[in-house]
Amino acid sequence: MWQVIWISLLFSLPAFSDTTWKIRTKMDRFTVTEDSGGIRIGQKPLSNSEFNWLREFVESESPDGNCPSLTITPDVSIVRTRGNSKKNVKIYIGESVLNVDNKCSQLKGDGVYRFPMTRVWYIGKTELAIFPSSLGEFQIGGKTIRYRRKSPTNYILVSGPFYPHWEKVKEFERDITKYNVEGRRRLGIVEGKYNFQYKTNGKTYTFYEIAPRVWGVKYPGTKWVILSKDFKWGAYSLNDFKNPFSDSLRTFRNKSASEKDRLNSIETLKKTWNQSLQKAFIAVLLDESEPPFLRRQVAESLLQKPVLKNKQALVKTLITTKSDTLQEYISRRMRLFHPSGEILTRKDSSSVRARKLRGWRDWIRTQR
Repeated sequence: MWQVIWISLLFSLPAFSDTTWKIRTKMDRFTVTEDSGGIRIGQKPLSNSEFNWLREFVESESPDGNCPSLTITPDVSIVRTRGNSKKNVKIYIGESVLNVDNKCSQLKGDGVYRFPMTRVWYIGKTELAIFPSSLGEFQIGGKTIRYRRKSPTNYILVSGPFYPHWEKVKEFERDITKYNVEGRRRLGIVEGKYNFQYKTNGKTYTFYEIAPRVWGVKYPGTKWVILSKDFKWGAYSLNDFKNPFSDSLRTFRNKSASEKDRLNSIETLKKTWNQSLQKAFIAVLLDESEPPFLRRQVAESLLQKPVLKNKQALVKTLITTKSDTLQEYISRRMRLFHPSGEILTRKDSSSVRARKLRGWRDWIRTQR
């Protein structure tokens, strides 16, 4: 019976010196030199500690079982030479076989996916970046969400069945813009793992949850996944990604919905405040085709959040709307912030109305 070798992701053995490691994979062949000058491939020093794991695995394993008859090329071949001592290692990942000097054992555990595919495992960049463009797309939980970043604080939904949680989107963009590489793994490690895709600049990246809250990314065209501790967004399921008020927001924007449902949606949405809600409220307020009852309720909600953008939208509505009732309501309520502002009434002549509106326009231009 074979000895079963569980391959951990971690080893801890002392370093060796004056050693060469000839490594051959199905994609590359290279030599690692280890001496008093350090560890390097050619003249290039290793950029990370990944090689320590491989070295310590090879030094610690000495199987004693018989070997199966295998005529296929091993996934990884290693010849370790130290003085007159040699150790020949062959790793068959698909067959779960470790062959060391023609003695074999069975491999188990996720550590099998840590064996190198190319020299990039050891001399690849230790810091990478994905630069999101202003237009991004998520494919998550079978849904496609497209969005546009108009400014660092202004994100809008382009298309999709629900509004995203914009803070989650911003956190994701921030984490991928610059991140440290923890290591590279073969794609077998992501089999059956939860994943989502992110598309930007015409390229699609697939993110996998390797373990709870541990994420890796597969770049387009690569045959491995890159792990990073800097991907700190935690859980990223469809429910985590969806704005918790998305359904109410959709009802609010739906012109075919009943008056009662739309008013009820406002009451629900007033319990929170975010970019999606602000954008939707302002869009409805400025839309002359929306019913007056709804626009008045929206105006009242914006008045309760008197940030500059909301006040600008209210004054713009004051100037552009054809509704005398809405003009009077907004101008009367806005005196809370501009006490000398004049109230517009339906009895105003065109010249008086123009003067009053000019006063409001001049005032909002002074606000910061």
